Amino acid sequence: MKYIRARDFLVILILTALTMGLSACSDSSSNHEVTALAYPYGADGISTTHSDTNDTVNESFGYNEAMQVVAYTKENTYYDDNDGDPVIDQRYVQSYTYDPSITASSIQTNLMPVAQVALTNSIFGAITSDIYSYYEIDADTGVLETTPSDQTENYYSYTASGVLLERTEVVHNGDEITSRTYTYTYNNDEKLTRNSYTLINPASAGTTFSGITTNEYDSHGNLILSTYTREGDSDGDGTDEAAEEHITSYENSYTGDLLMQTIVTENVGESNEHTYQFNYTYNTQEQLTSKTESWNNYSDDDEYDTFRTNTYTYDSAGRLLTDSEEFSYDSSGNHVINYLRHLNDVWEYNEQGVMTASSEEEIYYLDPVEKIMSGHNKDSYSYQYTENGNIAMNSYSNLLDSNLDGDFEGINSGRTHEYYYNTDGYLVSLIETTVYYDDGVITNTDTSTKTLTYTDGILTQIETVRSEDGSPNYNSNTNLTLNDDGQLSLYENNVVDGDYTATETITLTYNDDQTVTLLSENDEDSQQTKIVDFTTEGMPTGTTDLIIDTFVIRYPNSPELDSYYNGVSSADSNDKSYPLTFKIPKMFSFIYTEMMDD
Repeated sequence: MKYIRARDFLVILILTALTMGLSACSDSSSNHEVTALAYPYGADGISTTHSDTNDTVNESFGYNEAMQVVAYTKENTYYDDNDGDPVIDQRYVQSYTYDPSITASSIQTNLMPVAQVALTNSIFGAITSDIYSYYEIDADTGVLETTPSDQTENYYSYTASGVLLERTEVVHNGDEITSRTYTYTYNNDEKLTRNSYTLINPASAGTTFSGITTNEYDSHGNLILSTYTREGDSDGDGTDEAAEEHITSYENSYTGDLLMQTIVTENVGESNEHTYQFNYTYNTQEQLTSKTESWNNYSDDDEYDTFRTNTYTYDSAGRLLTDSEEFSYDSSGNHVINYLRHLNDVWEYNEQGVMTASSEEEIYYLDPVEKIMSGHNKDSYSYQYTENGNIAMNSYSNLLDSNLDGDFEGINSGRTHEYYYNTDGYLVSLIETTVYYDDGVITNTDTSTKTLTYTDGILTQIETVRSEDGSPNYNSNTNLTLNDDGQLSLYENNVVDGDYTATETITLTYNDDQTVTLLSENDEDSQQTKIVDFTTEGMPTGTTDLIIDTFVIRYPNSPELDSYYNGVSSADSNDKSYPLTFKIPKMFSFIYTEMMDD
């Protein structure tokens, strides 16, 4: 069904919360022994019917002995009106299996820098398979096919820490089948030593393709050789392309255990050779203070013409304070730099090592020799905290240097978020202020204030008021009503947005057969019925803490020596997350899980 705009705040909260997961409080109970401590709380399945279209959604869950979700299937069936006599038009089925022992956090940290695989991050753990099937009407019989016309299968396997070992994709398109397999091998330090890609084209092409990369490392753990070979038919046209070998060698020089220089030589085929190098310097604490990359990008001689130098400074605790990058090149071949760009990152911390400010500055030069600027931009961030360590305020501003003299005389744009909590640590207010400027002069200010009300510690109301220059122009009021047993019985949302008004209600009925019926109605006479089946484990009662990772402060990592061959930055495992938490009835989770899907 279509959801009205009033839910914008909670949609954002739930979207993020479902990425982080729902953790149960200690007051859960049911008619049976409920051991499922997180969404969907042991539900066997969910069935949804849309009254205006007759479309249906059927969901089912599978659990392990610890009542963690290990399987999930969602079936969407769509109907054609057929002059008032609806008939099935098409069906989509999505099926997933999970490994709950591998968390979303470990996947993000360990998997993504290696393989960049999509759809592997779930609230239920690592996805071990996902299958998407599409069924359509047979043109001759008018009956829904029992065999999917299109189907895509993905299978994943991991190490215990969440590093990807293999991914296989099988695509069925009618009678044609295409498969792709990616495999990864690591050493004891979980550095990638081999990855391969194998493509099996449809039978009509009768060909295959393979690409294999092998990596070797020295005793310091730095790469010394990477070899890539490819052969076969990569585009499935039935003709093999010429085999290719790409060899990259790394000549590392050390002083003690410190890497001082790396000379990289790339060879593609027999004649194409490309060389570039990295140079490193350190302070007396053996912290990296500079890294310079030099390569030839514009001429055919052996002299480098393109350079990137990063310089680093640290505080007494070893935290990175500045990262200043200078990028330049000589594209004319006359040994005079004709392009220059500076990037400056700065971080500030309090006595406890918590970040209080950061900034990112960009400077572009029209004349690198005379240092005449062509562009100057700076983004500035600041942070404040409550006494118990919660985020209290974060602000952003983009600074203005209109005459390009190197000094910022004003602000282009600015935004501030203020967070307030009750004594239990739950969010009670969020104020967002956005200021707009023209040539450094404020033109208008938009404010959004969200106020959360708790009754006996449980969220029962959210009001959102938006205003422009102090004049309210939007109001959303959401109310949650609990019955005498403390169960959510009614959700009601009212919106006033200028001349637009809307109301939506969801009534919850708790049935004797351990099912819960959710009836949704809105001003457009659209109606939806959702039935959540708890037959096996019994209905969940009580509340859950909804943890929303809405704000992350990105702390700088120590400069990585090997970033040039990783291809992606290292995971930001030292970033700090500040969750915004509120306590909700458990059944409220089912309402907004659907909103996430919409």
